[in-house]
Amino acid sequence: MNPGFVIEEQLLKDVDDLENIRAASFTETPKTGIQLMHSVFSANIIIPILEATPDPKLKSVVDKIIREIRSSNINLAREHIRSLGQTYDPKTLNNLIWFYKLGTIEFFIEGSTYDVNVLNMLNNIFKIKIDFGNNPLHLHLIANGIMELECFKNSNRNKIYYAKTVGNLSRLGLYLSVCIIWSVFFSSVGHKHKMYRFHKFSEIISVIKKMDVNKFRDKQNDLYFVLECISFLLNIITSKDIANKVDLCYSDYFKYNHDDIIALKNWCFSTNRIFHVKTNDNKCDLDNSIISDILDLDIIIVLENLESQE
Repeated sequence: MNPGFVIEEQLLKDVDDLENIRAASFTETPKTGIQLMHSVFSANIIIPILEATPDPKLKSVVDKIIREIRSSNINLAREHIRSLGQTYDPKTLNNLIWFYKLGTIEFFIEGSTYDVNVLNMLNNIFKIKIDFGNNPLHLHLIANGIMELECFKNSNRNKIYYAKTVGNLSRLGLYLSVCIIWSVFFSSVGHKHKMYRFHKFSEIISVIKKMDVNKFRDKQNDLYFVLECISFLLNIITSKDIANKVDLCYSDYFKYNHDDIIALKNWCFSTNRIFHVKTNDNKCDLDNSIISDILDLDIIIVLENLESQE
């Protein structure tokens, strides 16, 4: 366990409760974690990942964990997975992708998102002293490998939650989180994406200028994800120390200009008018209320602060 990575359990629960409240009325389940190891279906997910380890040196450890799972010794199996998270040092890209997938599955076990030990494991695997982040193809392969996991299929909420978590763990974690969020953004507005990669912030402006916001009236969960992605990317590129967190070769993807800020602010105001909170018989429209809250509290206020600093 890394003593420098300490998370208060109650604080984490409070944050997650807020996220759940925000998404509670939308089509996709607001539940952050999904059960993976406590059912036959779960074993069918985790065992193939363990068996697919590309490192022959892990065969005996992996076989032991699989036997424990099949014998329903779930807690013991998880202890060995976490121990692996503290000691394993992958030397190749394939080994690293497999290791990230294993740590991610452990993170999404029922209840594990509140577990400090599991979060420390995720922290440990993202602190590995091996960095494939300078190669865009490597970034795509790592992100694509992780996003193939069952916990991310048809779940933009899990993708966003995961990106927010790993984005703070290391430089590679930051890179992967940004690539994942861009993917969610494009899929939520109906654009296909072929590669997990960086995009310039101005691409958001190009997309929203052509977008008919009214089409989201019956798909407010998609608009929710669009706004979550914009908020995430905006906070990343406007953070004061972002220049120290990214490699020079990627610096252009973490910049913004005044025109982008004005255009995004105007779009937010326009969208807010369309989805302004309406009441009927003193009952609040929860979907519209959530949309307005994200626009006001997560995006517009950031844009106004940026304007005041110019």
